[in-house]
Amino acid sequence: MENQNSQLFLKDADGNRVPVSRNVYDAYWRYANKEDYFMRSLKEERFRYDPEHQIAEFLPSREDSYERLLEEGLWKKFLRDFPRKKNSS
Repeated sequence: MENQNSQLFLKDADGNRVPVSRNVYDAYWRYANKEDYFMRSLKEERFRYDPEHQIAEFLPSREDSYERLLEEGLWKKFLRDFPRKKNSS
């Protein structure tokens, strides 16, 4: 069990340790963890399995990588669908 009198610290923008209350510390980590989860859920591919119907499905990441676009030649399709506008000056 954590000691109720122990001092909690967070780092400021300059990397200095700053003492904070338990409420501030908990709020910081709650939102830091939410952000981490959100970023991973966008970037990672996953599998979902429904044991009742015996169905497995692949869920692709919701964020695409530049490298994959190059490998699969999809950048050509993108350039064809969204051509660059030329300056008329």
